[in-house]
Amino acid sequence: MTKYTSDYLRVSQTAFGQGALSPGGPQELSEILQGLDLTGKRVLDIGCGLGGFTCLLSKNFGAAYVEGHDVVPLLVEEAQRLVKSHGLAAEVSCKLVAADGNIAALDDSFDVVFSKDSIIHIPNKAHFYREIRRVLKAEGLFVASDWLRSDEPESEAMIKWRKGSGQPEPMVSQTEAKTFLSQAGFEQIELRDRNPWYADFIPQEIAAVKRALENEQMSSEVRELFEDRLSSTLLKLDLVKAGEHRPTHLRAFKPNT
Repeated sequence: MTKYTSDYLRVSQTAFGQGALSPGGPQELSEILQGLDLTGKRVLDIGCGLGGFTCLLSKNFGAAYVEGHDVVPLLVEEAQRLVKSHGLAAEVSCKLVAADGNIAALDDSFDVVFSKDSIIHIPNKAHFYREIRRVLKAEGLFVASDWLRSDEPESEAMIKWRKGSGQPEPMVSQTEAKTFLSQAGFEQIELRDRNPWYADFIPQEIAAVKRALENEQMSSEVRELFEDRLSSTLLKLDLVKAGEHRPTHLRAFKPNT
């Protein structure tokens, strides 16, 4: 798993924006939630990270209550600070949970389970999708974005990128994700491939990291982190352009049975 430090968070937020550990910002969040009404809903945010998207689910999309879960103490601390700074303590809660593949919530307790590019870190996807279904209320919705891959065997470049990014296991393919969701008991499963969008967007990440390297004061240790991020992102761009790395939006419905 990625080693999260304050310096690492500086690098990530340079690439992705304040409060975010994945790309696209509020615009991509709007794409994920396109056509959905969260007004009055109880929402669980899996892998809340720094809390940027967690807060937006409440502020911009009207969720009545948002509970963010993460397994990294530093991230949860930062998320809690962000929640407080936005004055959302009554509407948003971010909690540290165990990294055991189980969801720390009661059965049938949320209207929506949301996740932004975090489920890639969970080894047993089939089990975790069952956990998501368990904590959803009847007729609840799972809506997420995740890093998936094509159905082809991993290339050497993909193996290099994911291991360098702290991913010991291969990413799930789009076909595998749909199969796991179906086997977990979900219906109305939809996958929306975001590879073309990300191919256009990722140069912005690269430019932001290059600007920081050129213009910001930083220690040699931090500079090394920025240079590593630049190399990793350039490799990721090649994988996206080749069609192997496929960011994907997912939706799945829990039937009333």
